Amino acid sequence: MSNVVDISPVVRQLRGDGEPPDNGGMEARVAKLEALAEKTGERLAAIEKDTALIKAKLDHVALKEDVALTKARLEQLISKEDLALLKAKVDQLASKEDLALTKASISDAKTSIVMWVVSAIFLVQLLPVLVKRFLP
Repeated sequence: MSNVVDISPVVRQLRGDGEPPDNGGMEARVAKLEALAEKTGERLAAIEKDTALIKAKLDHVALKEDVALTKARLEQLISKEDLALLKAKVDQLASKEDLALTKASISDAKTSIVMWVVSAIFLVQLLPVLVKRFLP
């Protein structure tokens, strides 16, 4: 066995006759790759534009550190005692049911007042007639 390698197939492929050896579709593939490279450039430009927009929006987004700092400032401004006092006052406020009951009571009072006024007007009109009739 010899360690000699036959390079004749490689030599045939490397001939300098101007055409790609054993590969006639090379020009079409290169043209396809060039078109793909143009599309890739357009896509890259769109991605860069979107990235710039995202970065601009991120400037206005609160980070975890910002939220923690704001929370700490609020805790300094509003003590736990203040919060407890506010909760107690909220518990003292009227509920929807309380307001509905009050509204119903006001409606009943209005009806009662109207009945008293109508009755008083009726009696004022009827009283002189009764006095004339029963008292000479």
